[in-house]
Amino acid sequence: MMVNRGRLVPGATNPYTIVPDAVAKFFILTYSATVQKLKAERQRMRWSQVPQRMHFRGGYGQPGFGNKIWGLLVDAACAGIIIWVVSGLIMWWRLPRLRTWGTIAVAAGILSFTLLAGTL
Repeated sequence: MMVNRGRLVPGATNPYTIVPDAVAKFFILTYSATVQKLKAERQRMRWSQVPQRMHFRGGYGQPGFGNKIWGLLVDAACAGIIIWVVSGLIMWWRLPRLRTWGTIAVAAGILSFTLLAGTL
């Protein structure tokens, strides 16, 4: 079995790669059961990983002022998107000649969301 990002993955071979969530930003741990050794390798920060790592925040429970600000910015962005969607629906409803196209757009959005959520 392989422990990858804090989860067990069946069917993995020796050596096992362990990337615990707490140290995933800095180290990759590789354990070889045959020689019973644990190797810790420091990961280099790559800019291509920055957007992905921003999505692995744990909310306001993280220590540090920067993490609190990041959580506040994420919450503000979510609130802004919700306001944007609701105001768009209100504007669409007030323009009767565009209701057909708006209905098609809303149905396509619901369909794409359902397909995306179904594949997860």
